[in-house]
Amino acid sequence: MKQNRWSVGGVEEVSCSLVKIKPVQLSFTTIQKVAILMSLVKTEWIAYLQGKLEEDVIQVKDLVVPPHKEVSACSAEVEPFHIPTDCVGVIHSHRTMGTFHSLTDADYVDRTHPVSMVVSIQRGKIQFSAVSWVKTPCGKHSLVTLPVQEQSPEPTFNVVAFAEEALTNIKQGEKKNNLLNIIEV
Repeated sequence: MKQNRWSVGGVEEVSCSLVKIKPVQLSFTTIQKVAILMSLVKTEWIAYLQGKLEEDVIQVKDLVVPPHKEVSACSAEVEPFHIPTDCVGVIHSHRTMGTFHSLTDADYVDRTHPVSMVVSIQRGKIQFSAVSWVKTPCGKHSLVTLPVQEQSPEPTFNVVAFAEEALTNIKQGEKKNNLLNIIEV
């Protein structure tokens, strides 16, 4: 079977079925912060993703926005900044241009971190794309697309206990109301 080969930035790349693909799990906090940035910032922006590289998944718990050196509608560059020790990658916006990794991204952003993400707004919905440069068993490099999983918020209360108590209290009112209806008749 012929393998797909291409070149990015002068480096030969290969696709390899032996490379393990890890999903990127975004915490609800991360999703909220991205939504705030996408609603407030009308230029591109860059942020560092904080979390853990685990055996089967890449956990993204938060993000930090470093000081930006230059921004425009189609590019962003950060000032030299202390990268967080728990940095697992970088995310940058493409606003409404589409959720894809450009050749510029591949040459500069995508190669400098374990995970590189792009976020954009398409049809009113925030969309994510993630890639990672990995080394294949044969020693070549491969750019792989990673699935992105958005985590729902964790309830800050006991959902079952709340529902049971609420239903009990509401039903109590129904019984009283039925008694009043009987007495009024």
